[in-house]
Amino acid sequence: MQQRINVRTFTARLSEYRKLPAADSIALVPVQIEPTESVSVATPAAAVIVFTHVQGHRLELSPSVSAGWVAELLRCLA
Repeated sequence: MQQRINVRTFTARLSEYRKLPAADSIALVPVQIEPTESVSVATPAAAVIVFTHVQGHRLELSPSVSAGWVAELLRCLA
């Protein structure tokens, strides 16, 4: 539990997400990552990658998370 997310809460939210109507297709959209006011160029480790769903769900990841892990997560959530 690196992010200290309660397992029951995560499971409940995942279950709710899976009950949502399936999208017609899955598409990747271009994103642009910009530092926020609280992140300076001198401290890149403090940067965060944020995925935001149209329904308001938000997932914040460290830039050190591998692209393979993110791809696997998206496959599991699809």
